Amino acid sequence: MNNDVFDRLHDMLIDEALSAADELPDKNIPEEAPVEFPEEFEKRMDKLFGDERRRARRTHPRRYAKRIIILAAAFTAAAAATVMSVEALRVRFLNTFILPLKTNTEIRFSGGGDMPKSFDADIKFGYIPDGFNVTQADRNSQGVFFKLDNGDKYFSISVYLYSENAVAGIDTENAKTENIDINGNTALYSEKPEVQILFWVDGTYMYMMDGNIGRDRLVQIAQNLKVY
Repeated sequence: MNNDVFDRLHDMLIDEALSAADELPDKNIPEEAPVEFPEEFEKRMDKLFGDERRRARRTHPRRYAKRIIILAAAFTAAAAATVMSVEALRVRFLNTFILPLKTNTEIRFSGGGDMPKSFDADIKFGYIPDGFNVTQADRNSQGVFFKLDNGDKYFSISVYLYSENAVAGIDTENAKTENIDINGNTALYSEKPEVQILFWVDGTYMYMMDGNIGRDRLVQIAQNLKVY
């Protein structure tokens, strides 16, 4: 996605959040909001709002405080909605909205319709490379996670239910990325020397894989995975 498109999408998200903040009554905001932001957060906010919004902060401090609180709450909620794995790459998501950032790709999702409320499916691996054994297996009401190891080589897979209005963060800094077809679904593949990542969705589930076994074997595992 080029910078112009990214900038327009970015501005749309911010404007929507700011409009929602302006609609809230001032009585919901304390006279002195008991919030102290880290220096790095303040720098990001300054860059986010730009010169014009910094002037608004000086001339309309209550409105600025209200907007900052709303945005901070939105970022906190987004972080809480992300499901993390060893590489902080396990995610829940719906129809895609991809924003390439400086060090990662952020994906926002919305929409949905009627979805299962709990995960009760079974997983079948149609292909596992020789020598790999399951070393971790977790299951809860939202999905399953498997990790398989063979010496210093590993791969993991998470299968989760769709979750509306969730956010995914994928580390794509200095990574090679491409789209790959996985059984009729478009998957995003990201590769670094130390880790390869693959994720996609079908009509009901989200799939996330990561490992250090190379592109071809990761894709072969994905193409032979069954959820039923």
